[in-house]
Amino acid sequence: MTDLSPISQPPNGLEMNAVGQTIFTIGVAAVWVVAIALAVRYWRRHQSIVPLLLLAGGTVCIVFEPIVDVLGMCFFPRHNQWVGIEIIGRPIPLFMYPVYSWFVGGQAILVWHLLRKGLNRRQFWNLWFAIMAVDVVLETPGILMHVYTYYGSQPFNPWGLPLWWPPVNATMPIVAGYLVYRTAPLLQGWKSLLILALLPMADGVANAATAWPVWLTLNTRLGMAATYPAAIVTFGLGAVVLWVVTLGLPAAAPAPAPEAAPNGAGAPRLTPEMAPAGGQAR
Repeated sequence: MTDLSPISQPPNGLEMNAVGQTIFTIGVAAVWVVAIALAVRYWRRHQSIVPLLLLAGGTVCIVFEPIVDVLGMCFFPRHNQWVGIEIIGRPIPLFMYPVYSWFVGGQAILVWHLLRKGLNRRQFWNLWFAIMAVDVVLETPGILMHVYTYYGSQPFNPWGLPLWWPPVNATMPIVAGYLVYRTAPLLQGWKSLLILALLPMADGVANAATAWPVWLTLNTRLGMAATYPAAIVTFGLGAVVLWVVTLGLPAAAPAPAPEAAPNGAGAPRLTPEMAPAGGQAR
C-alpha cells in the first residue's frame, strides 16, 4: 500500500527577521489598542461587556494556531522569535495574541454589531469578502518581511500567501459573530462569560469545516495536482458556510415606508368605478 501521509516538516535554517518582527508587532498591537478602546467605549455607553468578551475570546483562539500551522503548513521560525506560547513543538510569537484578539474577536464584534443593525444577505457576503481583504493586508507584510512563511505544495501562492487561507480565516470571525448574535440574548448575567468559550468553538468549526481538503492533500506526496483542486473545494466550502448562515438573514433591506402626503395631497381619488356597491363617489 502506498504511503500518502508523511508528516511534513518546515524547512531548516530559517530565521525570523528581527526588524520585521518588531515592525509587525507594533502594527498589530496598534490595531489591538484601538479595538480595546472601542470596546470600552461601547461598554460605557451601552452597559454591555459583549465586545470586551469577544476580544478576550478571540485571544483564547490562539491555542488553535499550532494545530492549523501543522496541518496548513505555516511556520514561525524559532530563531529571533519572541515566543508567546509553544504547543506541540510549535513556537507561536507574542504578536499573535493581539492578532487573534482583534482579527477574530474584534471583527466578530463588527459582525455582531452589523447583524443587530439589520444586515441582509448581500451585505453579509460583502462583509466576508471585506474580511478576506483584511487578512491579505495583515499577512502580506509579515510574509514579505520574512516574519513567517508557508511551505509545502501550497496552491494559489503568488507572493508567499496561499490564497486559500483568506477565505478560511475570514470565516472565523463571521461564524463567531453570528453565533454570538444568535445566543447573546440568552446569555445574561454570568452566562455571558460563555462567550469566552463560544469564540474558540467558532474558530475550530470554521477551520475544520472549510480547510480540511487542503489539509489532507498538503500532507501527502500528491503535490500540486491534489492541492489545487482541494483549494477550490475549500473556497466552495467557505461559500457553503456563508450560505447556511445567511439563511437566517433577510434577503434584502426592507424598503422604506412611503412618506405621508401633507393635507391629503397626492392621495388617490375615488372614482365612480372604485365606489363600493350601492354607493356613489363623493
